[in-house]
Amino acid sequence: MECHNKENGSEYLDNLIALFKLITSNHNVIAHCYEAYEVSQQILNNQLKHYKKHNSKKWELSISPNIEIELKNKKMCGIKGKTTILLGGSIAVEDDILIDQSLVVSILFTADNDIEEADLITHACYHVRPGIPEIIRRFHFDLDTKLKNNDRPLSHLQYGGKFSTDYIKNGSDVQYNLFKALDHPRIPIPPYDLILIFDMIFDQFEPSDLSSIKIENRERWHNLVKTSENLWIVDYFIELANEAGKANREYSLYQHMCTKH
Repeated sequence: MECHNKENGSEYLDNLIALFKLITSNHNVIAHCYEAYEVSQQILNNQLKHYKKHNSKKWELSISPNIEIELKNKKMCGIKGKTTILLGGSIAVEDDILIDQSLVVSILFTADNDIEEADLITHACYHVRPGIPEIIRRFHFDLDTKLKNNDRPLSHLQYGGKFSTDYIKNGSDVQYNLFKALDHPRIPIPPYDLILIFDMIFDQFEPSDLSSIKIENRERWHNLVKTSENLWIVDYFIELANEAGKANREYSLYQHMCTKH
């Protein structure tokens, strides 16, 4: 899709800097989400500000270890325990064009030690064991504009995938039992950037101390989201609508989403 070839990497960099400045200046994050604050501070100072200072048209961002968002709700699917959303991945820009982005959202759940294993089976939590942290969901939001064989949508969603405990600070005990080798299906989606994924997490899950950055700064947060939507989402739907309106289309809409044209 042509919308994936826009020279907007510098605007994305500016929006990411604004995001991480918001995170690292929030009192709730500093007081109650220190690990998320620490990772965000490292990303802002050691990566993003460096690229901005040198006016880089080529830059890479790595979110490892993952940003951890602990939810206040102490139940998951009726089982008491601790639930943490993990957000990690990587971003690569060349010649001011986003060429590769893989952002990963995982749900890490640790059932309370006093939970009976029979209760876990009743709630279909077969892999979860009391007191042992387990990745129970994992999604990749991927964009790869360098694909050459047109065998998948350039922007797509995947379930599962490879996992390493190195992604998580103090994560040596984390269990992962999703099937790692299966890459399909790759589901076509609009390109979600890091800000849009944060926004989705804040809207769909129970409140966390980290979500206070949206609650306490609604106008600034709304502007961040609108900027991201204008960078990635709007042109995606316009291009698909224009393609769908052609009288004699050469490709199906799915094939169009798999090619750069």
